[in-house]
Amino acid sequence: RKELMEGQRTWTFKSARSVDSVAGTLTLSSLSEEKLPDISDYVKMGLSSDILFAVDFSKSNKVENTKIPFHSSLDKEFNINPRILSSLLSVLVNHKEDKNVSIWGFGGAYCQGTDILSSETRPVSQCFPVAGNTEILKCQSIDQILSFYQKAVLAYEPSDFSHINEVLRMALKNCRKNSEEKSLSYSTMIVLTSGNLSDLKETKNLLTFASSLSFSLFLISFDPSPSNRDNLKHLVNDSSFDRQMVTYFEVFPDGSNIDLLSKKLLKIQSEQIVDYSLMKNIIPNLKKDSDCPFI
Repeated sequence: RKELMEGQRTWTFKSARSVDSVAGTLTLSSLSEEKLPDISDYVKMGLSSDILFAVDFSKSNKVENTKIPFHSSLDKEFNINPRILSSLLSVLVNHKEDKNVSIWGFGGAYCQGTDILSSETRPVSQCFPVAGNTEILKCQSIDQILSFYQKAVLAYEPSDFSHINEVLRMALKNCRKNSEEKSLSYSTMIVLTSGNLSDLKETKNLLTFASSLSFSLFLISFDPSPSNRDNLKHLVNDSSFDRQMVTYFEVFPDGSNIDLLSKKLLKIQSEQIVDYSLMKNIIPNLKKDSDCPFI
């Protein structure tokens, strides 16, 4: 590349049998350079980004080898979920024009206002709006999201099991709608879970379908057990996927890598948006003298 940039266009190759004889000459008659698009080019085209958080409320979400539950404390210093949410939101929301983010829960049974000693069976929900109101699906600020999340921690009783296919189906339904309407929109789903999921097969089938859509999934776990870690990694690499669109992150026990994780997530999200767009032949016009958004 250095030689090309310096203007060299001819190369001579020596013979392997004799250092004095010339085996051949290569001359480059013409050279053109094509710029590959990056995320900023798609943003200029009008790309919009939908971000959805899904939080696991099941009993398995406890910090291993400690007495600190995943959802117990409302203090950001001890409750890892608010720390992850706060860090991710501060990075991701700042890159969105509308600042709207959806947050859903799964693996919890609503119990607020119910006598906890009652024998009444509370149905477990695998897809509920953390805001507590189906009409308030999107939260517009970090403080608002954390407030809704903390209220949900008190209002929902952890279940014995969890699965993500219901909330994943909901996200993909909206994603497919955008695709059918040929909307320049990309959906990102971020799941906070221990990894103790009971629907790995169903989830993998859904992700095979999702790999053809404008969709990325990030699985984030805090200090998981070896078996739960394997469960999550099992969803990442699969030959049935059209492309790489599932990423696994693990938060350190002390939470020291949360901010770095957020920055990595934003970088990978941008790369996956570009990869999907190129796969679908959605190419922004990089020529300054044209009004057409596509080449």
